[in-house]
Amino acid sequence: MIRSSDGDFIQAFARRLGHCSIQEAELWAIWYGMRMASDQGIPKVLVETDCMEAVRLLEDDCQHANQFWELLYEIRNLKNTFQHCVRDIAFLEGS
Repeated sequence: MIRSSDGDFIQAFARRLGHCSIQEAELWAIWYGMRMASDQGIPKVLVETDCMEAVRLLEDDCQHANQFWELLYEIRNLKNTFQHCVRDIAFLEGS
């Protein structure tokens, strides 16, 4: 979901991913959200997730052997299109 800096709704998405891990689903959600923001010309983003493993994967300098390497590579490249991009871990109730 994309919200303005005031918290107003801008855009959301849903997509069928098929059978995948929680980490992979979170990484796809991050990629799709960043892609939507980039397509709309939004210059600054704050990416929030409650998946510590997804954050760890994005922060690590993982090698080609990682099963999510291509997706991580795409997210990192997409991050470079923004003036400012921050990742945050949102600890949600029930997570």
